[in-house]
Amino acid sequence: MAELSRSAGVPVATVKYYLREGLLPAGERTSANQAQYDDAHVRRLRLIKALSEYGGISLGGIRHIIGKIDDGVPLGEVLGAVEFELAGGQQDTESPSQQWARTLVENVVAEQRWDLDPAGGQFARTVAVLAAARDAGHGELLEQLLPIYAAHATTIAQADVESVSGGQTTDDVVEGAVAGIVLGGAMLLGLRELAHEAVTHATGLADRDNPTSRQTPAARGRRRG
Repeated sequence: MAELSRSAGVPVATVKYYLREGLLPAGERTSANQAQYDDAHVRRLRLIKALSEYGGISLGGIRHIIGKIDDGVPLGEVLGAVEFELAGGQQDTESPSQQWARTLVENVVAEQRWDLDPAGGQFARTVAVLAAARDAGHGELLEQLLPIYAAHATTIAQADVESVSGGQTTDDVVEGAVAGIVLGGAMLLGLRELAHEAVTHATGLADRDNPTSRQTPAARGRRRG
């Protein structure tokens, strides 16, 4: 078990806990107090670590995903379970803003020809974001951006899927997908911020005068001086 712990980068106490919880299959017994573990155990531990540390998924959510893997369901259903748990489950869409947002998302999904379950967690998360934006007075802005973002999201998703499609096992694919969704998402956000800075300078927006500052007493005082 110590060797398994070192290989997977998971403390021995945590390995024992996963064994007790049934998240990690038992090793092959070699004696009363010894068991042998193989590469499949290492991959499973790395998957659990990715789901927990990268994805912030609860123990129950991890059990849900691993149950799908061990039941041998199609990979698409497994990845759907991952997306569902990352999204934190389904949310209500009963308010007027949520109904408005759901219509927008359904329309853009149809335009992109995405074959998606409208009851899925990731669908509900997108609806919730748009509804919150509308409630905050920014619905029109996101409504304009939604189809633009969706078109580029398809390209990004294709690259994500290609990057993990070479995994040898379902555990490998799911671990890579979680890393791509969470860490790749953080990288995408950083690139977006860099691009914002570059575009604002290239368009001259960064150098534009601030009309509000010209009206402040401090600004008027500086002009008089």
